[in-house]
Amino acid sequence: MRSSGTWIPPRWPGCSAWARTATRDNARRTHAHPDSRRRALGQERAGRTPGRRPCRRRLPGHRAAAGRRDGRAHRPPSRAPAGGLGLRGRAGRPGRGAARARGAAALRAGRLPDPVAEQPARRQRPLAVPSRTRRLARGRACAAGHAAVRQQRSRPRRGADGRVEPALRRRGRAPASGAGRGLRAGGVGGGRPAAGVEGAGAVSGEDRNPANAENPDLNDETPWWLRECLRADEDSAAQARARQDQLTKPPGSLGRLEELAVRLAGLQRSQRPSLQRVWISVFAADHGVAAEGVSAFPQAVTGEMLRNFAGGGAAIAVLARSLGASLDVVNLGTVNDPGPIKGVHRAIVAASTANFCEAAAMTPAQLRAALAAGAASVRAARDAGAQLFVGGEMGIANTTAAAALASALLGCAPARLAGAGTGLDAAGIAHKIAVIERALALHADAGSDWERLRRLGGFEIAALAGAYIACAQAGVAVLVDGFIATVAALAAQRLNPGCGPWLLYAHRSHERGHAALLDALDAQPLLDLGLRLGEASGAAVAVPLLRLACELHAGMATFAQAGVSGANGSQSDPAAARA
Repeated sequence: MRSSGTWIPPRWPGCSAWARTATRDNARRTHAHPDSRRRALGQERAGRTPGRRPCRRRLPGHRAAAGRRDGRAHRPPSRAPAGGLGLRGRAGRPGRGAARARGAAALRAGRLPDPVAEQPARRQRPLAVPSRTRRLARGRACAAGHAAVRQQRSRPRRGADGRVEPALRRRGRAPASGAGRGLRAGGVGGGRPAAGVEGAGAVSGEDRNPANAENPDLNDETPWWLRECLRADEDSAAQARARQDQLTKPPGSLGRLEELAVRLAGLQRSQRPSLQRVWISVFAADHGVAAEGVSAFPQAVTGEMLRNFAGGGAAIAVLARSLGASLDVVNLGTVNDPGPIKGVHRAIVAASTANFCEAAAMTPAQLRAALAAGAASVRAARDAGAQLFVGGEMGIANTTAAAALASALLGCAPARLAGAGTGLDAAGIAHKIAVIERALALHADAGSDWERLRRLGGFEIAALAGAYIACAQAGVAVLVDGFIATVAALAAQRLNPGCGPWLLYAHRSHERGHAALLDALDAQPLLDLGLRLGEASGAAVAVPLLRLACELHAGMATFAQAGVSGANGSQSDPAAARA
């Protein structure tokens, strides 16, 4: 190795001789930075090198000198504020001169000045946001009376004389508009919130926590379940009827299939209705009246069936797969809580209702929560584009609650409505009737249908009632299942009669009281197969029938299209054929 014309014996890295040689060479380099030469010679710089500022290395404030590692102390923190101080909401930057004066005095005293109210925010690295977006956001902030790039400091506010003045009041937050509250709260027309004291629900297995409850009746003095329902489109129904008369068949030869197609056309506001997207919601809950021994199965079955629903082993799960329908399982509260289950939405209202032989089954808040849980499922169905809503239920002792509620709503004797349920024998049915009679005597002073539902119903029955009302308000057709679902439909129509035209009845259940309910509602079920399972199974079986009615209505040719002569020897008019 050679340096400055003098031969130096070869050295190797690591030995002391090599280090001394490299240090001397570095000190002789004329192009090296002065700090490097000083460090090489064991010197310390007495002051800053004129004409050169140290590199900040993107370190904030007083940390700018931390990376030199040259033995010098870090630069002390800045004692000056980041800029002039201003008052919120005023144009320009008032008070800047006074702030400078106080700031200078404070700096001489070795402390930070007390801000008037706010100081400009420290400059930070820019975000990857388009400049136009930043300008718009800054403009909106200024228009609202805020300084767009200022941050509040938590120091006392002092006047020009140095005395502490009252703190500036924080700008009050304006109350949200009715529409805004509705969107956040997730009313019937909003998103799908968590369930709770006032509401329910999310999609895809998320918890519907009562702590995140919605209040769907905040926007109006009228509770959401009492608001007006939509009406079927008479023009669409008339056009569908005209098309039926032009199809290549004798008028009325397809019987009720024609009536179903015409009715669905009015509900869907379409000349050619379709039921390709079906939504099935099954609500599960336990009942306090199970303590009276009115069921052949233990109460633990409710929670266990939730896993069966999610696992695909229940009857409704098999039917939903076959139909290509969306299955929404909602846990409203079980005595033996199975915890979170994939595919089961938690909208826990309580572990179970109270024993209505001793007290009201639900509190007012619980009833509102159950109603809103049903409405939340309808919102999810509507967001998924569902064309038909099917509601089901699961709960040990819920036939007892349904029979008691129907007896109170219709004024019928319990013996006409109470049946075998899960398989009771004659003695079990007699005991069940006696329990219902005790409950009716206890709650004889219930003066409204709302009170009857609250005192004698169940969480899943109320959820079904809320779902039926919400469907009518959202314009989604409903296919009602068996006995318990029909009791919920009766309660829904008592709360809001406008929902009645949106309800189609799937089948006549084998449960004793279902025929009386259908007669009271003047309902004509589609099937009579002796079913009494619940879970929306009977309604799911009837879905293909509705689909076939729509397919026949849309797919059959008219007389004109097929070139077939009608009853009067003509091929009808072209306008009707194109409909």
